[in-house]
Amino acid sequence: MENEVVGRIGNEGQYRPVLFDEKGAAAYLGGLSPKCLQAWRVRGYGPKFIKIGRLIRYSQQSLDLFIQDQTRRSTSDKES
Repeated sequence: MENEVVGRIGNEGQYRPVLFDEKGAAAYLGGLSPKCLQAWRVRGYGPKFIKIGRLIRYSQQSLDLFIQDQTRRSTSDKES
């Protein structure tokens, strides 16, 4: 299932968070490669992720928070 995005409404009309697979999350983050996300997970960096069995998924909220955390005022700003 490449570039999978789970929709907002489930089978019974219940809310479900938007979940991206690695490829979808990498694209959402501006065109990173899925390998970059894999390397970040190993190093404990990058957006928070969800592991369901062997599947790795990223919520849109986690991706948005990660993007927000990357905001800097200058190139000399330290990471948060």
